[in-house]
Amino acid sequence: MAVLDSCPKHNMVAYLEKTEGNAEFHEIIDFLKRSSIHHALTVSPVVSTTFVEQFWTSAKSKTINNVRHITAKVAGKSVSISEASIRSDLLFDDADGIDSLPNQAIFDAIQLMGYEGDLTVLTFNKALFSPQWRFLFHTINHCLSSKSTSWDQIPTNIATAVICLTTNQKYNFSKLIFDGMLRHLDAKKKFVMYPRFISIFLGNQLANVSIPLDHFPVNTLTSKVFSFMVKKGKHFSGKVTPLFATMLVQPTQDEGANSERPSEALSSPSPAPTSEVPNEPQNDSSPAQTSEVPFEQQTDLSPSPSPIPIIPDSIPDISGENLGGHSSSDKSLSGNEGDMTLQSIYDLCISLCTQVIDQAKEIQQLKAQITKLKKQAKPVIKHHRAWLKSVSLKQRFPSKSFSKKHRVHKEYVSKQGRKFAKGESSVQRDPLFDEVPEDTADHMETENA
Repeated sequence: MAVLDSCPKHNMVAYLEKTEGNAEFHEIIDFLKRSSIHHALTVSPVVSTTFVEQFWTSAKSKTINNVRHITAKVAGKSVSISEASIRSDLLFDDADGIDSLPNQAIFDAIQLMGYEGDLTVLTFNKALFSPQWRFLFHTINHCLSSKSTSWDQIPTNIATAVICLTTNQKYNFSKLIFDGMLRHLDAKKKFVMYPRFISIFLGNQLANVSIPLDHFPVNTLTSKVFSFMVKKGKHFSGKVTPLFATMLVQPTQDEGANSERPSEALSSPSPAPTSEVPNEPQNDSSPAQTSEVPFEQQTDLSPSPSPIPIIPDSIPDISGENLGGHSSSDKSLSGNEGDMTLQSIYDLCISLCTQVIDQAKEIQQLKAQITKLKKQAKPVIKHHRAWLKSVSLKQRFPSKSFSKKHRVHKEYVSKQGRKFAKGESSVQRDPLFDEVPEDTADHMETENA
């Protein structure tokens, strides 16, 4: 069995601990802990070197019932991995997720993240982001991507995954991992790809098989990563771009009220009169629901310093008059006016993000159709110009035959040349032939001679 090379910086375990020394990264750490990829970032199983090498040495691509599988033989038993099994084993809920975005949508989102590099290429430099965004790309690049080198470069699929993750769009991480494994089957130089994930897949299929004692070291990102993220890049201005509003933990209404009026809460434990807080909604949601959709529970209407992702400059008025036909005094949907307005703003943001992506796709399709039509119409336009010219000549000289291109020019110019040679001043030249082509002029000299 061939010994495969290891890549210490590949498929690492993320470091998501909050300390006093990384206070400026607490927001992005909280976001990753609440995200759907938290389990895949932090799971750290026992990795057997023998099992992982046996898998990659015997791995082959196979189609079973029109579904692609990667089959291998480990410990004398057949194992099979598919996109669906990756989704189940890594706890991804991305069966209906997307796997690509239009180029323009990617450039717009990357620009909102504060990227200061070239926005005409689809490979981005990690050092040209502010620290929190740099840490996000760094973590996903080292923990989930199939890369083994060039860690400062962010490929298109990782950029798309981060954009979807930060804008509440469902991305197919299972397909990202499975496609990377399929490409690795045809690689000339193989290494131990996805050792953490392969160990999880094999552990679920080889439950009754004893694991060998030769353990593969699983590397973990340490607290030193934050000191690297703070360092200013060579061509980076140092401008800090905050996270998107939808990525932040939003306080509930009860927490906001307690923080604003602590003395009143201590002096008067009785509930507030209904006249002060009319139609206050009750927060009976479970903790799981709060962690999944924290943005919907926000009732503080103060403007957030973070930009809203992928929103065009010409954003419509959201004061209540143009917000989906609902006025600020309409309370049929919610008892609290602030809750209704905030939810409408959130729905509007998501709707506009979807419209921008759809319009970008439609623009690309229309550009392709226009290019195709131009290629088809070019010979037709040339043919019609020649036809119009021939029709114009036939109207001027109905008795002549213009079946060939230069017959008219040669015959007419030769006759006119003889008349002018004899000094007949009464003959008027036709302005159509004021400019005599070079081949016609040569013919005139031959006839005169």
